[in-house]
Amino acid sequence: MQTATYHTNVTWKGEHWGHLACGNGATMDFSAPPDAHGHAGVMTPEDAFVAAANTCVMMMFLWACERFKIPLVSYECYAEGTKIIELDRTELFTQIVLRPTIRVQPCDKVRVQRALQSATKYSLVANSMKSEIIVEPIIEFVPESLTSTYREEQLMLNIKILGPGCQNCVRVAQVTTNALNALGEYANIEKVTARENIFKYPILATPGLVINEKLVCAGRIPTEPEVIHWIEQERVALGMDKFR
Repeated sequence: MQTATYHTNVTWKGEHWGHLACGNGATMDFSAPPDAHGHAGVMTPEDAFVAAANTCVMMMFLWACERFKIPLVSYECYAEGTKIIELDRTELFTQIVLRPTIRVQPCDKVRVQRALQSATKYSLVANSMKSEIIVEPIIEFVPESLTSTYREEQLMLNIKILGPGCQNCVRVAQVTTNALNALGEYANIEKVTARENIFKYPILATPGLVINEKLVCAGRIPTEPEVIHWIEQERVALGMDKFR
């Protein structure tokens, strides 16, 4: 039996702030969620838990696509973790639902489904969790002639301003526009005003700022340097920095 070890290091930075250094080189600040006296716009242990399952299954799916020779065009997965709070205040994630949208060139759909099943079966993180892992995929077939179009769409920045259209929402939109102009960047900006759509995101107070479906700020007006930093982070995550 083979073994492998992985490590991280956390440092308290004062109040409800911490700093994480991962063995693979990534570093980031983190906090508790806002409803647990933490801060918005940064990683939380809850985010990390759900993200661990989401990212691990995706990486295993990429491996499975290579194994099953699936012509993958794009993969995007929304993940939602549900926790319960017991009477004694202990908490437990009971399930994580993964909703991947998988686009492939025309091929056998059963093969794609088998690849996704293999990804879940062989996911280290999924196998290590008590939580039930539920996968609800959408599989779409893209003609080869449209493949490049879909990949270009994946590199697009999509920004949402969450809020009822108040003055603070307008100020968030303006700060975001200023940040985009400073970077010479273009993005689709959508104003989300319907309450039911706003609260699809883990937000307790508006205004909110979402970049490519990631809530980066809530309950306050971010500064222009903050928005620039978040946009640049997303560019790196998408691989867009390579096209500068």
